[in-house]
Amino acid sequence: HKFPVPVLLQWYTIAFVAFGAFLMECLGNIVLFDYRDTDFLDPGKIEDIWDEKNITQDLRDDFQIPGWLRWTSLLSPIVGAIAFMILLVHATQNVAHGSRWRKENGTEEEKTLNWKTSDRQELVLLVVSMPAVFIIMSVRSSQRMWMVMRGWHTGAEAATDLALFHENLELAAVCQYYTVFVFSQICVSLL
Repeated sequence: HKFPVPVLLQWYTIAFVAFGAFLMECLGNIVLFDYRDTDFLDPGKIEDIWDEKNITQDLRDDFQIPGWLRWTSLLSPIVGAIAFMILLVHATQNVAHGSRWRKENGTEEEKTLNWKTSDRQELVLLVVSMPAVFIIMSVRSSQRMWMVMRGWHTGAEAATDLALFHENLELAAVCQYYTVFVFSQICVSLL
């Protein structure tokens, strides 16, 4: 079966490649700096970093992560990556199904440009892919919070990380609002 080159130039392919690259960059940083360098946020290693950075006892009490929460938090990027892969498969199946339908039942133009999604299918793809933004931004926010809690960044850098922690989630919320609007357009188109 020959791979169709035009699919590489479609907006959905470019978007998922960009989303995947950003997620892989985040996961790579997590593996290198949180899993490997701190032995999965080991309290002993974290204490050493706090000693190195002269973190006060008040901050240490605030930054302490209970064991169950530590492991739940450490598993969240892995679960996010699995969810992203499920979304990718779902979007790919949606595009392939639409392409097959256009090739068999579409107009002459649709048969020729079968990888070009219809307007409604583009709206559906936006709704289907919205959780990808939440996954990426939540993984990035977890990474930011770990930077602060393990004492990697202090002072102004920690304040920036905390601000970016919130901004990542706010960006995901804005995308969700837009997706609700897109979903309403799908519903209106069905009436």
